[in-house]
Amino acid sequence: MTAKSSTDQEDALVRQSRGDEVAALETTVVPYDENLLERVRIQWQFGDWQSLCKLSREAIQHHPDRAKLALLAAASRLQTGYDAEARQYIRLAQDWGVGRKLLSRILISGVHNSLGCAAAVGNQPQRALQHFEKALVVGTPSADTRLMMRARASEQFSKLGLKFPENSDESLDTKFKRNSRIPFSVGQLYSPPPISIDMFFSEREGDRARSLENVKKRLDKINDTETFPELTWVSVEHRSNTFFFTHFSGDYIPAKMAEKSQFYESLFLNLLARLHQPGKVIVDGGANIGNHTIFFAGVIGAPVIAFEPQPFNHSFLITNICLNCLDEKVDVRKVALGDHVGHISLFQALPGNFGSFTADMALVKQKDGDDYFVTPFDVQVSTLDVELADFEEAISIIKLDLEGMELDALRGARRVIAKSLPVIAVECFTLSMFQEINALLKAFGYFVIDSANATPTFIFLTRRNLHHVEMLSKYLEMSSVGKFSSNSSFNEKAS
Repeated sequence: MTAKSSTDQEDALVRQSRGDEVAALETTVVPYDENLLERVRIQWQFGDWQSLCKLSREAIQHHPDRAKLALLAAASRLQTGYDAEARQYIRLAQDWGVGRKLLSRILISGVHNSLGCAAAVGNQPQRALQHFEKALVVGTPSADTRLMMRARASEQFSKLGLKFPENSDESLDTKFKRNSRIPFSVGQLYSPPPISIDMFFSEREGDRARSLENVKKRLDKINDTETFPELTWVSVEHRSNTFFFTHFSGDYIPAKMAEKSQFYESLFLNLLARLHQPGKVIVDGGANIGNHTIFFAGVIGAPVIAFEPQPFNHSFLITNICLNCLDEKVDVRKVALGDHVGHISLFQALPGNFGSFTADMALVKQKDGDDYFVTPFDVQVSTLDVELADFEEAISIIKLDLEGMELDALRGARRVIAKSLPVIAVECFTLSMFQEINALLKAFGYFVIDSANATPTFIFLTRRNLHHVEMLSKYLEMSSVGKFSSNSSFNEKAS
């Protein structure tokens, strides 16, 4: 045999050996799962350590996010007592390039979770809840922990064979309670809750549909003579936080929310956020399913008194407040607002828009000469002066979208307006309605600073409120400078 042929045989053997190695490797590589990291994050957020412990090295070693996955796998081992395995996964995470800050956050978060479990076993439920909250805040500082908090705590108490403490939220100084203490006691308005939060956010197939079916049963009790549209849900994003809303399928406002995944009338809401006086109450007159209410309570962090008399919308409003864990920041009242105390009938003015209930039959859309969709609802009517008697000097904003009853509502709010001098945001269908409202408010020193929305909505401030004068100055400056935001030479930084 020549030297050349011997070399050729050796090369062939090497190629075959390498081919066998590649083939063997291909048989062990787990197919790339693009949703794996998101599922693992959810398991970590909920504290589902048993499921997270099933994550193996083989399942993650070829994943593009293997460093993060290894770190979360380590966290689950630490929580279940497999310390040796946890150290192995920590080393893997470091070898695969996990950042020091993320490593520290997850490990410190685990310490808080362990302290929470110890406190729970030691019959210190409130201390336990505080540690579970800190575990989430430390581990995911930029995330919205409102919905995760209850799920995490419930999971940990359940794993320990303990009952989740009742009224637990009352003692928590949580991130989502923000910067103001609620000035009123909502009480047990929502017992039992109108929707199962755990079921709504469950990953089990069919759970969310079942949670909505329970909501529908509540609606059927309101009126069992009509066939309702299908129930569904929509989510909106605001500054990395997600908010959820249940509603009738095809309803106008949720459909608009779904188009851009943002709050309905978001520019209007952001303007009101700038004008809000921290520590005071926002009044949402005509709250509908809760778009504005949940922005006021969940984004601004303000205590809210919400008025919604229509039975279906009232039920959705309560459901959505609970779904977003804001039930201790919102006082919901099932009354219409007007200039007297009594009862009135409401009619749906526009088909497909469950926010268009009005007492004014002139606004009800006609179809082929007949009243269209005019099933009446008898509701209680009251005045803001009566409803806000305990807070008449503590109101920051009054927002009114009452389908034609705005003027009556303002007439019934003279005492509150005089004592609180709040920002007033009011919808006006027509110029004549605006002129009447403007004349009424001028007596209190009010003037219009802006208007917004598809249906004209005017924002009033008053010269008698020094806070308004300060806010107006800032608003005018910001508006003036903002006109040149796209002017590159104007925005050029000084050298």
